[in-house]
Amino acid sequence: MKDYDVFISYARKDKDKLVDELHEQFKKLNVKIFYDAESLEWGDDWKSKISKTINSCKYGVVIISNNYFGREWTEKELNELLRQKNASYQ
Repeated sequence: MKDYDVFISYARKDKDKLVDELHEQFKKLNVKIFYDAESLEWGDDWKSKISKTINSCKYGVVIISNNYFGREWTEKELNELLRQKNASYQ
């Protein structure tokens, strides 16, 4: 699996308006970003891949919006990012 610099956690409803543009800006800066549309392939165990990627990324970016809350996977991603951050301070 590739190592990425950044993992973006976002609600699917925010993808077209916010995340696509952020992704393009990161690419212009040569930042390796885990972007599900480019990083996940048909047949991947996406749950496992996302979890492993979060743990291997240097940074996490969380796009907080009204759409973000109350979603199972955004909550899991946020919890994993926070767990990873807390572990790095111990």
